[in-house]
Amino acid sequence: MTVCDEIRVMNRNLSDYLGVSRRDVGAGIVAGGAALLGLFLFNSLVLGEGFRHQGVISRSMFVYVSVFPVPPTAVCVSTVVWRVMLPDEPAPVRGALAGTVSAFGTLIVLGILQGVVNSLEVLLAGARSDVVSEFIIAFAVVAFWGSLFSGILIVPLGVIGGYGYERFLAEP
Repeated sequence: MTVCDEIRVMNRNLSDYLGVSRRDVGAGIVAGGAALLGLFLFNSLVLGEGFRHQGVISRSMFVYVSVFPVPPTAVCVSTVVWRVMLPDEPAPVRGALAGTVSAFGTLIVLGILQGVVNSLEVLLAGARSDVVSEFIIAFAVVAFWGSLFSGILIVPLGVIGGYGYERFLAEP
């Protein structure tokens, strides 16, 4: 058995263990690309910033959830959404719906991550009474306000990405 054959067997075993398929992961990768495009469009068109350094590591050495976890989070959320929402056969219309759910689900997960990071920073700074409020504020800013302001960009990207991916799979 060659090394490539061993890797294929390990990959198949891991996919069987996790309960995902190549189709699910492929949808996640498409959603990660759409999230990166949405991030770029939101930063350049709405905020007028483009890709500039956004303080990935702060002075206190805490990693802030800003640009870098968006595509990996979108990949994970979309893989789960595709696994749960879509049947085994390609369904372009359900793919469009799943793309939209994935886009908003990504914002919710990013809000939770930012809330945890902010809460940990406050907790380690010694202000135990502000931990919950920091989490709620960070979650609300990312999940609620992020959905409100970026919805006009992420909904069409989710619909196009999900529909296009499922349509591609449906073609012979």
